[in-house]
Amino acid sequence: MSVQLQANKEPVKVTPSQIFDEALPKAIEMFKEQAGQINATYRINIFGDGGGHWFVDPKNGVVKAASDEKSDCVLEMGVTEFSDLTSGKLDASAAIAAGKMRFSGDPEQLIAFGALLGG
Repeated sequence: MSVQLQANKEPVKVTPSQIFDEALPKAIEMFKEQAGQINATYRINIFGDGGGHWFVDPKNGVVKAASDEKSDCVLEMGVTEFSDLTSGKLDASAAIAAGKMRFSGDPEQLIAFGALLGG
């Protein structure tokens, strides 16, 4: 009898909607103290089929679909880059440097947001 390792399996792909409509609100609730220390708001724009636009205010526990909310930071990428980012195939800093993602705002706030997402 042979044992097959799970390491060769493809990572589960999640959609932007699954992250921003389901997982992120739960993460903010779970890490309420950490989220409450983030003094920035974010607009996330994901372009392409299955993408969307979200406004995130971790301090106040707000995650909602919105494309025109004024925010402190804006992060933009395509659906492919989002998929690669969430599956660990793409590093955010390298993607921004390579022009695969765009970010405007305080880089420290992007790091704080990334730390919240990582738990």
